[in-house]
Amino acid sequence: MSILQIQGDPKTIVDTLFSVDDDGRIVFGSGATSIEATSLEILESKSVMFRDYVMEGFVKYELFFCRQNSAIQLRVKLTGTNRDQYVIPQLKWHVNQAGYEPIDIQIKPYKSFLPPLRGWDLGFASAPKLGRYKPKDELRKINLKRF
Repeated sequence: MSILQIQGDPKTIVDTLFSVDDDGRIVFGSGATSIEATSLEILESKSVMFRDYVMEGFVKYELFFCRQNSAIQLRVKLTGTNRDQYVIPQLKWHVNQAGYEPIDIQIKPYKSFLPPLRGWDLGFASAPKLGRYKPKDELRKINLKRF
């Protein structure tokens, strides 16, 4: 979960960033819309799924906020799509367009769905090469050539 903090009067921030459209859906910023009809009170008590247009496609993420004395925290939970890495910059853009400066408290990096790299994927001579065996003396010579 990623957390963005916005300094200022919480009521003013919420009124500026969020609105409710004719269908009862919450609109965040200039384009993100809640998938289901809900209210701002529900958004403060539990997360709500939003849909936004990012990088020439739609992306979904969960969003909710916590009021503090002189700020609010936007908590964002990504859904694991290929556009997740662009969601946080998009949210910051929405906040900047409203006239506020978001502060990163906790940003979890984009998770790749690629398998982890093994030694032989990186070309290390000391790693096994799919069944090919090299004597230790030969491995030492190869490793010393790198330095």
